[in-house]
Amino acid sequence: MDKLLQVNTQSYAQRPDLIEECELFLDKLWPQFMSQSSVCDEYWNRLDEEPNSYFQFIATVNENEEERVIGIIRSVPFLWPYGDFSKLAEMGWDAIFNFAMENQQGGEPYISALSVTVDPQYRGCQIPALLINALKHAAKEYAAKAVIVPVRPTLKHCYPLQDFEAYCGWQNERGEPFDPWIRTHWRLGATVLQPVHRSMVIIGSIADWQSWTGMYFPQSGQYIVPNALVPVTVDIQR
Repeated sequence: MDKLLQVNTQSYAQRPDLIEECELFLDKLWPQFMSQSSVCDEYWNRLDEEPNSYFQFIATVNENEEERVIGIIRSVPFLWPYGDFSKLAEMGWDAIFNFAMENQQGGEPYISALSVTVDPQYRGCQIPALLINALKHAAKEYAAKAVIVPVRPTLKHCYPLQDFEAYCGWQNERGEPFDPWIRTHWRLGATVLQPVHRSMVIIGSIADWQSWTGMYFPQSGQYIVPNALVPVTVDIQR
C-alpha cells in the first residue's frame, strides 16, 4: 500500500451523495451486534441530518479514476450544563449519545466521537488521525470546549476474560498504552478520564444473538463471542 496516497476528508453535509455508501461500508466492517444498542437504533439516522451532518467525516481516495470510501468518523455535538467533567466522565457510549439527543437544558458546547472505522487495506496510513483532526477542526469552528471520545479498545476482544480497567492500563515496552486505539488518542494529546464498564449495553433474545453471531447458546452462562469485549451473558429462563 502506498503510504503517500492522497486522502480527501469531507463532511456528510458536504457529501450527502456518499451517505448510502458509508452505511454499507460500516455494515461490512462492524459486527452485526454492534448496531443493536437501543440507543443506536433510536438515534443513528439523525446523525445524517443537519446540524449533526457537519460533524460526520468521510475519508476517500481515488483509485483508477473511481472514488472510494476508506474511513469514517461518526460523532455528535451536545450541550453540557453541569460545568465540569465529573459526571461526564462516568458516561459511556449509550449515555452520551442519549444525552446529546435529548438534552433540553442548554449548556456549553462539546462534541463526542462515536466511532472511527477504517478499511483494513488502509490501516497504517494514518487515516484515523486524519479523521480525528478533521473532527477537532470542526470542533474549533463550533467553539466546542472539548472533544470527548468513549473509546472502544480495539484489541480488548482478544482478551475478553481480562478485567476491563486493568486492560486499559496495560503498557507496551515504550511505556505507551498497549491498546492501539487508546494509544492513538494518547499520541494525539488526549487525556484519559476513566474506564466505563457499561458503556454500550446490547440486549437481545437468544434467537437474536444466534442470528447476529452465528453461534449456538443451548444453556445459561457466559459465552466468548468473537469481537465482543467481554463475555455475553445468556439466561435461557428469561
